[in-house]
Amino acid sequence: MAQAEVICMKNSQSFSVAGKPRARVNIRTPLLFTTAPARCPLGYTSLADIPGGELSADSYSGGWSLAGAPSQASAVAMVSFPKPLAAAPTQVIFVQAGRTDTTCTGTVENPTAPLGVLCFYEGFTTNMASTFSARYVTFNPARAGDAGASKYGTAVYGYPASAGLSYYAWGTWAVSQP
Repeated sequence: MAQAEVICMKNSQSFSVAGKPRARVNIRTPLLFTTAPARCPLGYTSLADIPGGELSADSYSGGWSLAGAPSQASAVAMVSFPKPLAAAPTQVIFVQAGRTDTTCTGTVENPTAPLGVLCFYEGFTTNMASTFSARYVTFNPARAGDAGASKYGTAVYGYPASAGLSYYAWGTWAVSQP
């Protein structure tokens, strides 16, 4: 019999929005999937209990967010797939907010990905690099220094447009088994 799993989320953090004195944004950190004992670690909140063996799929999707303080040269968002893929995605593609892509045809509201591709859909940004190709870089967390993603997930680094100001970005992602 397969072990039960639990989905946990770390408590959200609140940040001020640059240029808007009373505006605040809550950003949640990545999900954590854990097996027996099916309890969330300290600092995480339980979102759902999943009976053993039911967390398997050919595709996964979720949210991502990153936030940087004025003194930070880059900010990072870690994306972990619920279960390891059979193989690492062969491509990682970012779709700019309000734009479309011929490979990643989903949207921020309905993220999709073709086989073997990890698609990121940008939903909102503040003070992110103005040139979209310089805004984000992904790194394989299983092999230091390698760009892209592993079968476990990826690290997304985001870069600000202006030093000395806070910056934020968030959206959704999708990946399908290669």
